Amino acid sequence: MCSFNCRSIKNCYPVIADLCSAHDIVLIQEHWLMPDELTMLHNVHPDFHSHALSAVDLSSRMLIGRPYGGTGIMFRKNFADKIHVCYTEYRRVQNNGCSSNE
Repeated sequence: MCSFNCRSIKNCYPVIADLCSAHDIVLIQEHWLMPDELTMLHNVHPDFHSHALSAVDLSSRMLIGRPYGGTGIMFRKNFADKIHVCYTEYRRVQNNGCSSNE
């Protein structure tokens, strides 16, 4: 497992693909993706699934400045049956370690 602060995934695709090749789980911070761009993480490595959250709040319907923040968890597809996503009301918290009873 590794953790990487990429400061814009759009500039780090090859680095993240290499991290996926070397690890089973890759934790991503600061991907700077908009909510409608989160599927980009699914395409980084063919053997990986991902779950990501955007820190960008579009409720005001106007974005001022650049997108910021964001977290993602990338994991090998053969782990998919062991991963359970737990949703929270907080955009800056991501928890994929919940049991199916929670």
